[in-house]
Amino acid sequence: MQPRLGLIWDFTGKGKGKFSVSYGRFIETPIPLDVNVRAGGGASQTDKNMNVNTLNAPASASLVCCANGFGAANLGAEATPIDPGLRPQTLEEYSAGFEFSPRQSLVLGVRGVYRKLREHYRRRFFDDGNTYFLFNPGRRSHGETTEDKACADPTIGCFGPARRYYRGIEFTATKRFSHRFQLISSYTYSSLIGNYEGLFRNDNGQSDPNITSLFDLVSLLKNTYGNLPNNRPHQFKFNGSYETPFKLMVSGNFYFQSGSPFNQLIPHAVYGNNEGFALPRGLRLSRSSRPASLDSRMSWIVSGLSVRPLPSTLTSVLLSDPGW
Repeated sequence: MQPRLGLIWDFTGKGKGKFSVSYGRFIETPIPLDVNVRAGGGASQTDKNMNVNTLNAPASASLVCCANGFGAANLGAEATPIDPGLRPQTLEEYSAGFEFSPRQSLVLGVRGVYRKLREHYRRRFFDDGNTYFLFNPGRRSHGETTEDKACADPTIGCFGPARRYYRGIEFTATKRFSHRFQLISSYTYSSLIGNYEGLFRNDNGQSDPNITSLFDLVSLLKNTYGNLPNNRPHQFKFNGSYETPFKLMVSGNFYFQSGSPFNQLIPHAVYGNNEGFALPRGLRLSRSSRPASLDSRMSWIVSGLSVRPLPSTLTSVLLSDPGW
């Protein structure tokens, strides 16, 4: 059971405006099957990472000793212990909004939203890939947690908390159908920053809820804080329709959003390609192409029946722009 609270005040006293605030806490439940099978079950998985001194490992190649003292690094062959007092992934959201109807059928609004990751659990290693733990990164408790033990060992060091912060402001305009037309439109300016994207990773394509490679090793955390893949500062949406005097209904939808930030990924000594960040996450000035789509439709009303030709769709991808 998690707390949620909302308050709405009609400052006009006539149903023409409102001010609202809300707070909510949301937890992840149940535990994903991927965690149950790979970390909570009785199975044991063994992966060997061979570091050799010659490209493509010919017969004359030899193993190169790695950080844990072995040329063949073992990636998780032991059972997965669970940290005492393990807490579920928890997200908090705060929002405040204002809406006002300056004229009949038209409503203008603005809303601000702040979300933060309060708690997260995942697996990690003490010894560069041999022993897994399920723990809450950054959670300290009188020397009893896995984070406490990692911080107390100078050869490991602290992992620190998983962080994700969303800040956004949205402007809306909604007109109910009257005088032959209607519209629903919004513009959102937002930011999404942190060192943890979520249950899935867009940067390297890994789809292992709660057991992605992030936070497995302290050495994987360098430069991971910054613009997350879904950081799209500008988003615009428009939906509208118009009925002509001769019963022709014309409607259309237009969507636009900023591109996602690029990362410069590099290999990791134990985990291989695309696991490390050469620069702070999302620091590269360029972004992916900015997707925009336009859909339109026309229909006629004939003797109570609606005749709709096939809709037309135009989808275009705009060139990337460092400022968007």
